[in-house]
Amino acid sequence: MGRIDLFHSRRTNYFKCEFWVRDERTSVGDASRYVYQNKSSGFFYARPVTAKNNEINTVNGVWMLDRDHIAIETDDEIQDLKRGCIVKYDEALWLVENVQCEIHLKESEFSKHTDYKTTISMTRG
Repeated sequence: MGRIDLFHSRRTNYFKCEFWVRDERTSVGDASRYVYQNKSSGFFYARPVTAKNNEINTVNGVWMLDRDHIAIETDDEIQDLKRGCIVKYDEALWLVENVQCEIHLKESEFSKHTDYKTTISMTRG
């Protein structure tokens, strides 16, 4: 786990999210089995920035599968989180699709440490 950004409030970040950094060489398969067998890599507090949307995913023009998407945002430092990790958000397991980091310009000018606002795009289905 990283560190908490004290300059930005946690008043709007109500959801406590656990995450697991997956090793793709050894962890292919069911996410719930992976979470059960491994200790979490850390946690962070986040808030949703997009509505949860449900889409139909068509595979080879034959299979139609439901897929949920959502994006959450945090000010906590989570350097280890990357594409392919598992996040437990709102009592469900999500697969991280994309991680975007935006620098906090106001605090970074005279600071030795750069802080970021991290947006995490996730999917499940």
